[in-house]
Amino acid sequence: MRGIWTVCALLLAPWLGARIAAAQSTVPQRDAPSMTYKIAGVAVNSVTGAPLAEARISLVDTKTRKSVLQQKTAEGGRFEFAGLPAGKFSLNGSKRGYISASYEQHEEYSTAIVTGPELKTDALVLRLNPVAVIGGHVRDQHGEPVRHAQVTLFMEDHRRGMSRVNRLLVAISDDLGYFDFSSLIPGTYFVSVNATPWLLIGSWRSSGVAGVRTACSVLMMPGYSSAARATSGTEPPA
Repeated sequence: MRGIWTVCALLLAPWLGARIAAAQSTVPQRDAPSMTYKIAGVAVNSVTGAPLAEARISLVDTKTRKSVLQQKTAEGGRFEFAGLPAGKFSLNGSKRGYISASYEQHEEYSTAIVTGPELKTDALVLRLNPVAVIGGHVRDQHGEPVRHAQVTLFMEDHRRGMSRVNRLLVAISDDLGYFDFSSLIPGTYFVSVNATPWLLIGSWRSSGVAGVRTACSVLMMPGYSSAARATSGTEPPA
């Protein structure tokens, strides 16, 4: 009989081990707590560095393009998006009187915000450019305003590694010879004028500075076609 029980015990050992392992595999496993991250910072005027209150900030998941979070900055220009998963996000800002922009935007390029372990994303600076204005007067050689002159604005373009000058806007001078172009992004601009019966003594060049109003008097004289140049905030040479 002792031999029989020994054989039974040996046969039961593998069976019991399999039952115990199966029972253990059915015990629910607790998920490790998922990590969350924060994207925070301040929106500022790119020229003065002053914080921008009431700026609208949006955060978009670059992978799905569906998870859009929005908020307005506080009095000190602060914004904060908490409880974010690890991923890549596009941070965008807008405010009346400013040009909408993404984080570290240069022309058509911007920088995405990546969240994850040991990545610092809570002290960002989102810079918005205030709109620029170029304006001035068209006058003849006697200092009288030239009415209904056609003023054309061109912008220097360096995108995609190429330099070119593109026609941008057209304005007509009023009864005082005044013209302006508003809501301009920072850049280098050229202005040309056509009027009858006058010929433009020249076009002038302006390096547009965001938030700074650029003014220039354009002199119109009959019989001249030579060019003159001026930079932002200055009048063309006589």
